[in-house]
Amino acid sequence: MEQSDIELLQTVSAYHLQTVVKARNLPLSVKVPHSGLSTIPSASSSIANSEIAQHLFAADSLRAALAELGGIEVLILRELVACGGRANSRDLALYFTISDLLNTTKKTNTSAEDTEEMDLAQVPHYGSLLQYPVPHPHGSFEQALRNLLLLGLLFWGKQTNFSGRDYTNGIHDGVLIVPLAVQEVVRQEWQLGETWQETINQESEDEGQSDLGEGIRKLQRHLYLYWSTVATLREGLSVLSSGLLARSSLRVIVEHLGTKLQLDQVRAENEVPYLLFLRLLLISIGLLQERKGVLHAAPADAFFSLPLLERARRCYHLVVETALWNELLYLPDVVARPGPSLLDPAHEEVIHSRTVVIERLMHEPIGRWCDLTAFVARTKLYSPYLLFPRSSGPRAERYDGIWSRVALLKQLSAACWPGWA
Repeated sequence: MEQSDIELLQTVSAYHLQTVVKARNLPLSVKVPHSGLSTIPSASSSIANSEIAQHLFAADSLRAALAELGGIEVLILRELVACGGRANSRDLALYFTISDLLNTTKKTNTSAEDTEEMDLAQVPHYGSLLQYPVPHPHGSFEQALRNLLLLGLLFWGKQTNFSGRDYTNGIHDGVLIVPLAVQEVVRQEWQLGETWQETINQESEDEGQSDLGEGIRKLQRHLYLYWSTVATLREGLSVLSSGLLARSSLRVIVEHLGTKLQLDQVRAENEVPYLLFLRLLLISIGLLQERKGVLHAAPADAFFSLPLLERARRCYHLVVETALWNELLYLPDVVARPGPSLLDPAHEEVIHSRTVVIERLMHEPIGRWCDLTAFVARTKLYSPYLLFPRSSGPRAERYDGIWSRVALLKQLSAACWPGWA
């Protein structure tokens, strides 16, 4: 039993401790203070907490408590343990509502055909902000939360200061904490030990024989077409003082890459982010070089003779792990103040957030539609301070706008291959 679990009990009122002891039928030798008291008397505080913790967090006692849980309670506890044992209650309610997990128990008899139809219906759609569900004391989520609190499998963070009967109320907006002892037993009983990294490593053994996807092949074709176009130009491509291609040079690229853009619609390179991205990536790879305001092609045999998978891997690491591409410049519905200037490298928080989004994608099932709204809501559980450090302000301010479905989708697209949309 960890010391942090005992310290967690010290933040709980005597009334709630007594309620948990009765709910779990814990055999205590120390008398629990009367329910009318708000705190445990100082003379017996350490003794009472220590004995309560020993019985409350004993493995056999926890297994018995887990066996009593209903479907929604199991899902909530699993998700909390999976995201590190700590999450905001309303963020958790948001995810469970959007992903329709609260109705899971009603769909146990769904046929395979119905399941396939539902998956196909979950095509991502864009444009609206996430709306938190209105808490209701008799709601299925709130009632499940109440039961978990009542059994001592969850506790509120010390900042909440809930006491008495109000402690088990599931409508609160606060941080939920799963004790370390509970997390350990949950992982053992429900077999949550395997990490996504282990799964990916196991699958990567056969990656050379797997289908790499049309998106990767398409990007490599575009890189070659762009490079070969520049290689045929004796005078190269002209680069303006702003760092963008001159309009005449941009027209050459648009014509040779076979895009669906109308030439008269393109006025500047930054209006076609994908073309700008291709150029910056080619420069980072070393296939294009700028000299005195002119862009020339560099020898490319060494790169293009590499296997497709290796070329894709090198591009992936450049895009994801470096400041090559600043997606904040191209996120609709998001205004960053002070915003980055044109061609500014990506901020370190953007680079970190990019890797977090991709890591979360590793947990999504392969070959099925990913409901974008549910994905955003779940990502908030695992990374509540995405893009913004904890010191940046209240949760409501940090999530305003940036957590729109369009914003995260664009960040996701940029993390894969920017400019597709």
